[in-house]
Amino acid sequence: MEESWRIVRHCNGLPLALCAIGSSLFGKSRKVWEIALHEMEVIPNCQVQNVLAKSSNSPDDDYQKNLLIDIACLFNEMDRDHAIRTLDGLGIGGRFRIDYLIN
Repeated sequence: MEESWRIVRHCNGLPLALCAIGSSLFGKSRKVWEIALHEMEVIPNCQVQNVLAKSSNSPDDDYQKNLLIDIACLFNEMDRDHAIRTLDGLGIGGRFRIDYLIN
C-alpha cells in the first residue's frame, strides 16, 4: 500500500501516468516495485508527463533504444541475474528495465 501511495504522489494523481506505471508494475514483485520507485524518484515531478510520453512510444525513444542495444551487446549470453545485478549497480533498475523491454 505504501508503494502505491508513493507512485500516486510521484505522478501527481495524473491518470495517464498512473495507468502507464501501473500497467508496467502489474503482477511484479515488491522488490521490482521498490526498484522502479527508486528510479522514478530521481526524475523530477515536473518531467513525469514528458517521460511518460516517451516511454509510451518505446522502444522509439532514445533511452529505450540505447538501453536495449546496451543489454543486447553487453549482456549477450550472460546469466540474467548477473546482468540484473550489474544494471542495478549502475542505478538503472535492472529487473524492472529488462522486464519492461521484454513486455
